[in-house]
Amino acid sequence: MAEADKGTTGRAGAPWGPLKGPTPEANHLAATLRQWLDASDLRVKDFHAQLEPVDFGGGKVPSPDTVYSRFAGIKLDWNFVSAVVQVCSADEDTRATRLKQGRQMLNKAVEAARVRRESERVRRRAGLPPVQVPPALPAPGTDSLPPGPRLLAAQDKIIQMYEKQSTLQQANHRLELIVALAAAKEQEYLRDIADLERRLADALAARTSEPAQIALYEKKIEEARAREEAMANARYDAEDDRDIARQMLGHANQEIADLKAEIDRLKTVFGVTTQRIVERVGDVLGDRLQIVDGAIDAVQRIVGEEHDQLREMGRSLGWSLPEDQKPSGFDGRTIPGEVLYSEPDNPPSTPDNPPTSQDTALSRPDNPPARPDNPAAGHTPPTPWAASPLPQTPTPHYPPPAHVQPTPTNRPPVLPASATTAANSQTRKSPIWRKRLQSAATLIGLATLLVPALVGLTYLDHNATTYLRAPACDSAATPPVTSNCTTTEDAVVTDKQKGGTDDSDKVTVRRTSGKTSTMDVDHLYNAVTQGTSVTLTLWEGHIIKAHTGNVTDDVYDGATLWSVPVIVVVGFLTWGLLAALLEELLDMDDTFVAGGAVTAGLILITASMNNEYARATSYRVSLILHTSLWAALAFIVGLVSIAVQMTPTERAVRARYRAQKAAKNQR
Repeated sequence: MAEADKGTTGRAGAPWGPLKGPTPEANHLAATLRQWLDASDLRVKDFHAQLEPVDFGGGKVPSPDTVYSRFAGIKLDWNFVSAVVQVCSADEDTRATRLKQGRQMLNKAVEAARVRRESERVRRRAGLPPVQVPPALPAPGTDSLPPGPRLLAAQDKIIQMYEKQSTLQQANHRLELIVALAAAKEQEYLRDIADLERRLADALAARTSEPAQIALYEKKIEEARAREEAMANARYDAEDDRDIARQMLGHANQEIADLKAEIDRLKTVFGVTTQRIVERVGDVLGDRLQIVDGAIDAVQRIVGEEHDQLREMGRSLGWSLPEDQKPSGFDGRTIPGEVLYSEPDNPPSTPDNPPTSQDTALSRPDNPPARPDNPAAGHTPPTPWAASPLPQTPTPHYPPPAHVQPTPTNRPPVLPASATTAANSQTRKSPIWRKRLQSAATLIGLATLLVPALVGLTYLDHNATTYLRAPACDSAATPPVTSNCTTTEDAVVTDKQKGGTDDSDKVTVRRTSGKTSTMDVDHLYNAVTQGTSVTLTLWEGHIIKAHTGNVTDDVYDGATLWSVPVIVVVGFLTWGLLAALLEELLDMDDTFVAGGAVTAGLILITASMNNEYARATSYRVSLILHTSLWAALAFIVGLVSIAVQMTPTERAVRARYRAQKAAKNQR
């Protein structure tokens, strides 16, 4: 190959393009892979020709464009790294060494990408611009270290790393304080809510309180709940920020340990001089600090936003802050020179009380020079670290939001006041209105389900085949069971068992067709005894009438008898489902249970009187019709119960119940 065809790196073909990895670690790994390919004197297309599906877990071999992007540091994975090692290694020892080195570098690249994504998320939240990706790190063992002595610069960067580590520790400490203060304030709001609910319950139970006073209590309870929700959300955010600070602190510690290990490896493996090691450390620190700086600035900004509010919160809770701690007898004045604090038993030296020391006292000038901490000279005394805010940027003041409405996610975020406009604040609904809207939506949904069902069942009932509308059969013979006509048949009573006052009589007859039937007859004529002749009316194979002399009695249908308890059970289940839904939404309690008992009583009373209706309808649809009827009745009684719940008496009962529940939770 002609000498002119060789690239700048000595590899055959065109020179390498710029690295485009997402992190310096990815670019570092890509540069190392390029170096191994150059050392094997292969071009990219030659390398691609030697790839096999087995190198990629039996999958498809990537295209040449994909291979070029991998060598640029984009989407590097273990399959590609191991394929480069397999193709470019001359012996097993070299292959094993490179595989181990490639695995370590890939793990660092993956971890760096994760940290970078977390850092970018924090920066976006704080409104900071993204950090530009630094250039690639020099590959180990190469002569591409930066030229010139950089010892002082490397030392400065090491100092910066430890300063950032200390800053992260301070941020973590402050965030711990934020979490503790927010939790204490949250508990205080909960106690206020319980006390207000107790007062409201007492006012409602007394029945002498003015409506305005009751409305005031309810408004204060809603405001206290809104403050408690906002404080809980603030605590959640502080916990998240604290976790981020801890992760970044752990990452910084790991980077320091990695740098120390890298220095030891360079000393033993590559034989780099101490000067070159310092330069290498400076480069690596610069790459790391560019990412860490942005994340630290974001954490400082987040902490600074809550600083003023938290200090006021601490004072309200009785916390002693450093600037509040003054020595006894301090009147706030600053006197140039030395200030003596003496005990009552040991007054300072005066002309009447000369000092006992034999040392020569220095004369004090009439106009002593102003001290650096003298406010009169235009200087401000230094503030201790614990009393000064962490960030150096101006601290904005965010008043607590009036109300934060929860979202369906893991937990509700805190909305800053700047993001809350007058328009959306007017459209917010209180928790009471939200419950009422949810209840209305639930009732509308249940009605939407019941109305089509009742319409359909009414249509079936209208088209049902009943014996009242059935004509007489043309033939005197017993018709088939499927015939919609009525016929009569003579029979003789063979047995009669009389029941109680309101019970039916169980009568056994022998029909002219030769069949023997036992039926429940409603109040059969008392004069009928064994051997009495009766005339039976049959419809679709069922005995529906028994005629003796001047008396015609109804015969019970077996399907109707066993359908009554089923109807009662289904009615109870329907009511239970409706009660559970509405109790969850509206805090229904005693009155709602009473409404359910009334509904059950109505079902039991009317179910015992429904036999005529059941006989007048085909037994195939009677059970469905009755079940739907009592489900609709339960729904109507539920609406009545809701109306009862809105009365002042029931509101007092619910308020007392909630107050007792809150007091129990506090205990």
